[in-house]
Amino acid sequence: MFATHMGGSEIDADADSAAEEERPELTRELLVRRYHDRGQSTAEIAEATGWSKAQIWKRLQALDIETRAQQQSQFHDLDDELLQYLDWLTPQQREDLKAVAVEGRGITEQARRRGVEPGSVRRTLRRGVDRLESIVAERSQE
Repeated sequence: MFATHMGGSEIDADADSAAEEERPELTRELLVRRYHDRGQSTAEIAEATGWSKAQIWKRLQALDIETRAQQQSQFHDLDDELLQYLDWLTPQQREDLKAVAVEGRGITEQARRRGVEPGSVRRTLRRGVDRLESIVAERSQE
């Protein structure tokens, strides 16, 4: 009788706190590594860490970690003034920018095609866009 009385809530509470102790802390480093560098989805991160998808999403926002929707839109919305200078970029920058900005391919998809991590494509895109912006700035001063 005593075991039945104790069994419900106290055992469940112990199990919940044990599960919490096993989950890693959702640090900026962990989330950036998994979400950006490895290209994992919030569902994949949740499954790997034991946290819910909602909690992963909340931590991304709380830590001000840029989400893919925000990132990809900055590359999809490049204007024609920048894109006219694609020939001035490295072949890899040109390939990635055309795939993402012109063809509308996602960063993760482009990374899979290249056989690299999404972070590599993201860095190439950022460098390419930075180069294009500096070219446009130089041209406007002439």
